[in-house]
Amino acid sequence: MAHGHKIAAIVQGGYVIQDSESNPGEKRALDLYSQRERLASIAVSDVHGRITATLRALGDPDLVRATVEPCRIKSFARLKQKAERFGWTVEEAINKAQDFIGFRLVCDNLQDVQRACELIRESLTRDGYKIRKVDDYVTQPKKDGYRAVHVVFEVPVKVGAASATLNCELQIRSRLQHTWAHLSRTDLYSSETQPQRQAVSEMRRLSELLCKADSVADRIRDRIARPRRGRKPIAGQTLTAATLAFVYRRRFGQAPPDYLVQSILRDYGHLAIRADGLEAALADDPFISQLKGAYRGATRFEWDAEPEQIFRWVLHSMVSGTKSAIATAARDSRAEADDIERIGRSEALSSVPQTATSFLDELEHPDDDGDFEGDIEQWASALGVLEHCSACGQEIVDAYELADAAVRHFKLRGQKAERFRENVRERVSNSAVDPGGWNHSGLCSGCDYMFSKDD
Repeated sequence: MAHGHKIAAIVQGGYVIQDSESNPGEKRALDLYSQRERLASIAVSDVHGRITATLRALGDPDLVRATVEPCRIKSFARLKQKAERFGWTVEEAINKAQDFIGFRLVCDNLQDVQRACELIRESLTRDGYKIRKVDDYVTQPKKDGYRAVHVVFEVPVKVGAASATLNCELQIRSRLQHTWAHLSRTDLYSSETQPQRQAVSEMRRLSELLCKADSVADRIRDRIARPRRGRKPIAGQTLTAATLAFVYRRRFGQAPPDYLVQSILRDYGHLAIRADGLEAALADDPFISQLKGAYRGATRFEWDAEPEQIFRWVLHSMVSGTKSAIATAARDSRAEADDIERIGRSEALSSVPQTATSFLDELEHPDDDGDFEGDIEQWASALGVLEHCSACGQEIVDAYELADAAVRHFKLRGQKAERFRENVRERVSNSAVDPGGWNHSGLCSGCDYMFSKDD
């Protein structure tokens, strides 16, 4: 902005304030927020990587599924609202908000929620992160029926002379708990009137039913994953369920799940593979290292192979050769990475309201879960119009581009399309999502303001 102006506007996530001459307190808060936001943008990739790597220890990827949703950094406007609600200054809200950085982890099974919580706490503590608290709303649900586990921890960040300790909240839910949260937002908070007491009671009852369904799903998985007992093979004996279990346990120190044994017998049981030959192949440590290296190096995730995968690849080598097995390990890694990205795209599109009317309703009457801007950013990502600041990586949503993309998504035409487009533009512009800078294209409003000061 030009020097000498008495009054100038600062735009941050749709919220307009005066410059330092008219509102020095908010100017200081915005400067603090801009610094913390840049540091948070640098920290999130590291935290995301640690969470993703930790999830590999949950279990066999064919049986256990957990998805880390995109990170959300609290917007300046939402922090200002939090400050007003708790009687803080905006600077205090920036420092105190436990969800300045927010992640959400969705697990297919309820047992994985608690297991993921344990593993992530252990991993973060081991890496020097301080766990501030864990709120277990699965064991003790909220009054409205909300169930999840929240892990709140501190993230120290230092870049050059700038440093800060940021608060991060990780929400861990089962797939059914996640479904309930979406339904409660859609059904209870999509109208201007307060939800009726009966509707709230019914949603609480639905939460209880889904909790029972989670328990049934856990029992089903426990049944198919129960350990298979083994028996030492006699000389020259071919593969059986008992010999497979024995060889597996001797090599990896644990009994294999029954579903793995049955699957291998379906694939290889008709071949005359000797159990002692499989045991010898599993003892070939240089070959095992090659398999692990091929799997780890095939994608950007660099994840470690699980015993179940190594067991399958070694069996494959006995039929098709070592080169084919190594190629299969790399191919499996790429397939898993593609599957993760496909699921991410599918889940992102599933998050977009199903009709144009419900899309506008959710923009007009969002659930008060503190993540309304995250919803808009997720829809923008699913519709292919989410941008990132070239300086700090902050997510940017252009209201006009999102409106046009939504019109195409819902296949609207004519006057109906124009009315819808204008409504979306207005509602997104009035939200706290970052619309990007006015003076420098490709920058978020915070970085745009900082660069403008130097012009």
